[in-house]
Amino acid sequence: MFEFEHFFRGAYSVNIGVITFKSGELSILLQQKEDYPTQNEIGLPGKIILPNEETEIALEKLMINLLGRNDFYRKQLNAFTAVNRHPLGRVVCFAYYGLIPFENIDETLLKNLHWEPLNKIPKLCYDHDEIVKMILHRFRNGLLRHPRVFEFLPTKFTIMDVIKIYEQAFSTKIDASNFGKQVLKSNLVTPNGEYRKDAGRPAKLYEFNKSAYIKEPKNKMSFNF
Repeated sequence: MFEFEHFFRGAYSVNIGVITFKSGELSILLQQKEDYPTQNEIGLPGKIILPNEETEIALEKLMINLLGRNDFYRKQLNAFTAVNRHPLGRVVCFAYYGLIPFENIDETLLKNLHWEPLNKIPKLCYDHDEIVKMILHRFRNGLLRHPRVFEFLPTKFTIMDVIKIYEQAFSTKIDASNFGKQVLKSNLVTPNGEYRKDAGRPAKLYEFNKSAYIKEPKNKMSFNF
């Protein structure tokens, strides 16, 4: 017969995969673990939820600790509940993913954090490989169905920046001319009259036309490539 207290033995954690567009490359924030039993292993940033702490509060504290802010796009993915997912006991993980423009981040990260290109993610600790698979699945769906790309582009960007993100996210080569025309026809971008040197020649800079999207929120991204 089970004692009642057995049902209250366990812990909860939050983990988040934050994606940004850094120096022309899609990257995810990873953490070198410092505590037993995963010292020096790499995984997603996370923290144990304190007994008197709400999950959202724990997540906000984690993000402020990681990046100095919590005012960026984020969504809960799933709860990861496998009994043996943590070697020290039952730990239920609430996983999230976030998108943030690199220009909004203080480049001085904690010493155990680093940005890793999405196409070079190493083997991760615990079940974080499984969590990352779900993050990437949700991330790609967001790029296809919603204007998620503008959540982590810089305020001023080129059409080639948008193309690079889709190429890297889907590991495919895109017809730049055709795709660029689709982006412009979407009415979701507007030129700001400025230029940036790309590959030695000036490229027109654009900004997200947020008012157009708010006016017609059913206008989802529908780019063919």
